[in-house]
Amino acid sequence: MFTKESIRKRRDEGIEQARLKDERRLYHSLYPGMKKVKYNTIKKSTIKKAVRIDYNSKKYPEAERFIMLKHRAMNIYEEHEERIAFIDFFYYDEQFNTVFNFWVACDRYKDFVPSVDHKISKVNGGSDELDNLHFITYAENMWKSSMNWEEWCQFKIDMHLTADFFISWG
Repeated sequence: MFTKESIRKRRDEGIEQARLKDERRLYHSLYPGMKKVKYNTIKKSTIKKAVRIDYNSKKYPEAERFIMLKHRAMNIYEEHEERIAFIDFFYYDEQFNTVFNFWVACDRYKDFVPSVDHKISKVNGGSDELDNLHFITYAENMWKSSMNWEEWCQFKIDMHLTADFFISWG
């Protein structure tokens, strides 16, 4: 026999399951090819070390861009205020949006996903300060490796490297 309480409980569980399913679907659209185990591992670890960053549709009209930046901020910064500053700094940034739009136009191909890059690499003494960060494609970031941004730009010129995913900025 169903009671009002059992019906409410099942309804609430169903709503929560639907929310999690939507969140997983969005996560897998942002990170194609990632297994569910990886999603659950990342989700649990970010919850433990993070204060929740709530989505504000008036401030950030596109949820997918916000979620992308939120995940990148959580990988770099421990403090909530630094994460919010990162999202605010890059959400309307021309370079981030160019790389993001390129990734979307390429059907979210995993090598073109926006990747945070250090202009002066951490190996060479660079920091996680916002003025030392910018976005390039994942593929370009892998090619660039630990070079500083100026070295990488000069290397591309010297080697006559060209590719659609080498998005040039200065």
